[in-house]
Amino acid sequence: MGVHGVDRVEGRSRIGTALVAAALVGVMLPTAMLGAAPASAVVVGPGGVDAGLLLWQRADSGVAAADGGPLSTWTNVAGGGTYNVGQATAWRQPTYHASNPAEMVNFNPSVEFDGANDYVHNDLRLMPNTSGYTFLSVAQDEATDLSYRSAFSSQSAWDWMSVYKQWNATNGSWAPYGIGAVPNRGPSAFATAYSAPGGSHSYESGTTTVRDAATESVQPTIIGVSAANTNTTTPMTMWVDGNGQNTGWSFHESSTPTQLFGAYAMGADAAPGLAAEYWNGALPESIAFSRELTADEMAKVNTYLAIKYGITLGQGDGIIGANGLNVNYVATNGTVVWNATANATYRTDIAGIGRDDVEGLNQKQSRSVNAGFQPTVGLTSIAASNAANTATFSADGSYLVWGHDGAAARYSTAYAADDFVPVGP
Repeated sequence: MGVHGVDRVEGRSRIGTALVAAALVGVMLPTAMLGAAPASAVVVGPGGVDAGLLLWQRADSGVAAADGGPLSTWTNVAGGGTYNVGQATAWRQPTYHASNPAEMVNFNPSVEFDGANDYVHNDLRLMPNTSGYTFLSVAQDEATDLSYRSAFSSQSAWDWMSVYKQWNATNGSWAPYGIGAVPNRGPSAFATAYSAPGGSHSYESGTTTVRDAATESVQPTIIGVSAANTNTTTPMTMWVDGNGQNTGWSFHESSTPTQLFGAYAMGADAAPGLAAEYWNGALPESIAFSRELTADEMAKVNTYLAIKYGITLGQGDGIIGANGLNVNYVATNGTVVWNATANATYRTDIAGIGRDDVEGLNQKQSRSVNAGFQPTVGLTSIAASNAANTATFSADGSYLVWGHDGAAARYSTAYAADDFVPVGP
């Protein structure tokens, strides 16, 4: 089985390192990576980062809902569940999915928002309005129109701080927005933005935003913002799929008013008693820190989300579906598990599987979520969901990451599961 061209699979674990030229289609990998069930480990945080971690909403943990049913309570994995989000009003509750392949995101559970009135929230203050901040979310846009759609917001007055999506020829599809800052909205990291046909999909190259059929795809994107929050001109970075861009402004307040971070919501531009610009699609994971993460920390957190959800990092500035901006994938211990420079030829449709205990990553099967022909790779088998795959990695810190050269896909080279045998000390 194979794909035209030479594809690269890079595996790293405590039992060694191997590089093989191969192409993969439904591959069950490999006996050398198998072992006993992972021992209980203290999960520190996404990317192994815990300092300042306030919020970690994961669809695979803490959800109080039946599969296919409405979600009322979503327990925060961080902080012992002291700041949770939920929705008490039945007709505003999003839907939880844990087994339907059409609704999951890369074999993982998801929470689906209907774009009409669904959102979850906590109306208590998340952090001081003067705090540094980092917000990240995995968002899958399923809207077929150009309406404003907010993935998350953190404010006690409406329109004070949100990250939303809406195609605009000047600013592109992803943008932070806040009344308390100038110019109120900012550029979107030269982002590649995906949506269903008719929705807010585009790519940016320099100052040009282009709507393109190649971005008509329902697939997840990692979005976020981070800043030290010392004044309105302190650089705020807008993050899209691991690509960060200085927006030239920042969410910031003086001592009054104190609207920033006065509450938190997923799925809407919301404040206590008011919500609008509802998200249409899946939001399987959201994260918030009370400080600006370093570049090294961001690399680790983005890697965690990318491996888990099958997302290719380094898209943007006219690049669709490929790591054109040379963003490395980095494990929690700082090991580079995908070197973007060394693997520049194989930058397209990057995905991977891996186990990294301190961040709770145990992705046993995966495929790139990009459109087109994509191999699915799993440990010993490929199940209906990641949770249903009963195989176990032999060691913490095991990763297998793959990409290809962008050539047309066709069967060409035979590949057997036992062909991949890690070698080394």
